[in-house]
Amino acid sequence: MQKPSYEDLEQRLARLEEEIRELAGLHQEILSSERLHRTILENISDTVILTDDQGAILYVCPNTVLIFGFTQKEIYGLGNIDKLLDGTICDIAELKRKSEIVNIEWTAMDKAGMEHHLLVTVKAVDIRGGTALYVMRDATDLKLADAALKERESFIEAVMDNLPIGLAVNSVDPDVTFAYMNDNFPKFYRTTREALANPDTFWTAVYEDPQFRQKIKKRVLADCASGDPSRMYWPEVPITRAGQETAHITARNIPIPDKKLVISTVWDVTERKALEAELRQAHKMEAIGALAGGIAHDFNNILSSIIGFAELSLEDVTPGTEIEDNLNEIFIAGKRARDLIRQILTYARQSELKNQPVQVSLTVNEALNLLRSSIPTFIRIDARINSDALVMADPTMVHQIIMNLCTNAYHAMEETGGVLTIELDKVTYDSPLSPLHAEIPPGSYLVLTVADTGVGIPAEIKEAIFDPYFTTKDTGKGTGMGLAVVHSIVKSYHGRIAVESQVGKGTRFSVYLPITTQPANPGAGAIDAHPVRGTERIAIVDDEPAIVKMLQQILSRLGYVVVAHTSPTETLALIQSRPHDVDLVITDMTMPEMPGDILIREMRKIRPDIPVILCTGYSSRVSKEKADTMGIQALAHKPFDRNELARMVREVLDMAKG
Repeated sequence: MQKPSYEDLEQRLARLEEEIRELAGLHQEILSSERLHRTILENISDTVILTDDQGAILYVCPNTVLIFGFTQKEIYGLGNIDKLLDGTICDIAELKRKSEIVNIEWTAMDKAGMEHHLLVTVKAVDIRGGTALYVMRDATDLKLADAALKERESFIEAVMDNLPIGLAVNSVDPDVTFAYMNDNFPKFYRTTREALANPDTFWTAVYEDPQFRQKIKKRVLADCASGDPSRMYWPEVPITRAGQETAHITARNIPIPDKKLVISTVWDVTERKALEAELRQAHKMEAIGALAGGIAHDFNNILSSIIGFAELSLEDVTPGTEIEDNLNEIFIAGKRARDLIRQILTYARQSELKNQPVQVSLTVNEALNLLRSSIPTFIRIDARINSDALVMADPTMVHQIIMNLCTNAYHAMEETGGVLTIELDKVTYDSPLSPLHAEIPPGSYLVLTVADTGVGIPAEIKEAIFDPYFTTKDTGKGTGMGLAVVHSIVKSYHGRIAVESQVGKGTRFSVYLPITTQPANPGAGAIDAHPVRGTERIAIVDDEPAIVKMLQQILSRLGYVVVAHTSPTETLALIQSRPHDVDLVITDMTMPEMPGDILIREMRKIRPDIPVILCTGYSSRVSKEKADTMGIQALAHKPFDRNELARMVREVLDMAKG
C-alpha cells in the first residue's frame, strides 16, 4: 500500500480543521438556540411539562411554581403528572397513535390547597425521549371574571324580565329583527318569543286583523324612518285575538345614536283602560247622583201638586164620568213619575231606606194583584210561594225589585205571550255555590225567582244589563234604570242576583236576600182603607203656593183647622204671637227666606215642645239621623198621598198628646 504523500496529509488536515470549525459553529448555534428556548420557557406565563408515555415527568419549566406553588425539585419528586393534576387528562398512547392535540379545561389544587382552573393543551412529541408535552395556563382569574360576568348578566336579565314593561332592542330597517327582548315583551303582545323574533312572522303574530296590520305597519315604519323620537310613540294600540278580549298596549321606540337599532318599550294598558272606564262610570254615576239630587226637590214639589190636586178632584168628581177617568190617569201618571224619581235616588244612594224585617211573601202577593190587572191575559202568571221567611229591607224597595223584574219579564213576552213564573223559596248553603252563583257566600237565603219564556238575553249584552240607562226597549217602553236599580237595592241588602238566559227560550233572575231572625213589625206594610181625621190646629209653611193650597185643602177636608203661609217668617211670627194656638207645624225644608231646620230651631226657642213634621222633596241638609237629633217628630218625603199625610199627622198629634 502506497503511503499518502505529504500533500495528501496536508489536504486531509485542512478538511478536518474546516469540519471542526463547522462543528464548533454548529455547537455555538445549538447552545445559542438552547439558551433562547430556555429563556423563553423560563419567562413565558404558561407552564410546560414533558412526560414519557407513562406520564413520568421528564421536564418542568421553572415558572410552574407560579401555578402550583411547588419547586421544580418537588414536582420532579412527585414522579407522575397524574399526581400534579389530580387525575389523568388523556390516554397518551391513544394521543400518540392519532397524532392529535387535546385542549381541555381542568381543575387542580396547588400546594396550599387552593383550587385553580387550568386551560391545558396536550400534544404528542418526540423530545429527549418524551412522549407528551403539557402546556398549561392558569385561567382562575378569567374563570372568576367569567362567573362574575355571568352572575351580573343573570342579575340584569332577572331585572329586565321582572320590569313592569316589555323591553327589546331591535332594528326596523328594513325588517324587524331583535337583538334582545325580555319576557314581558312577547307576553304583552299576546304571542311567543319565537313568533316575534322571526321577521317573516312578526307583523302577522302581533296584528291578526289584515287591514289593521297594514295600517299600523305603514305608520310604524314611516314614524321610525323619520328619525323623530316624538313620532315613535303609539298609545293604546289594540291587540286582537280570536276568542279573546281585546288587549291594549302603548309602545315607544328610542333610537340608539349611530346605530340602526332602537330600544322598544311597551306597556300593557289593558287594566288601566278598564280602570279608567270604571272611573268614568263612577263619575257618570256621581253626575247622575248630583243631577238626581238637584232635580228631585223641584220635581217632587211639582209631583206633590199633581198627585194632591188629582186626588182632591177625584173626591169631587161624579163617579163613572170621563173626567173621573182622566183624573185617574193623571193620578196614576203622577205616581209613576214619583216611583221613577225614587228609583233614580235609590240608585244614586240619595234616598232614605227604612230597613225593617219584611215578610216578602206579603209583598209578592200585593205585587201579584197589581200585575194580574195590568198584564194581558195571554201571559199566564204562575206563583209558587213556598216561604214566609223575613229579610231586613225597605218594603217599598222590595216592591220595586218585584215589579221591575216582572215588568221586564212581561216586556220579553208581550209579542208572543208565555208564562211568567214567580217563586219564593228558603235555601241554606253550607259551601259556595256553582260558578254561576260563585259570589254568593254560604248562609240562609230567601230566593226570589222571576222567570219568563220570552225572547231571552243575547250573550254579548248580558254583562251590560245592570248598567244604568242601558236598554233594548223601544223609545217610551223603558228608561234603562229598572235592572240597575234592582242590582243596587240587592247589593245594599248584602244580597246577590244571578241571571240565566237563552235566546228564544227565556230568562231567569234569582235574587238571594239574607234571611233575618228578627220579628216583623206589627202592622208593617198595612195600608189604611180610609184616611184618619182630626180637629187640631195645624200651621203649614211652604214657598210653593200650589203645595200650600193643596195641603190646606186636604187637611181641612180631614177636619183640621189650618193656617197656611208661603213665608217662614210669617209662621215664626204666628208662633211668637200665639205659641200655644198651634198643635202642629208642617214645614218645607228648602225655602229661600229661611230653611226649614233654621225655622224649627227658632220656633223651639219660643216653644220647645212644639210638634213638627219636616217635608222635603230632596235635601242634602237633612237625613233621618239629623231629623232625630233635631227632635223632629216626622220626616215626610214628597210627594206623598192623602192617606200617608193623614196617618203621619195623626201619629204625630197623638204622640204629642201622649
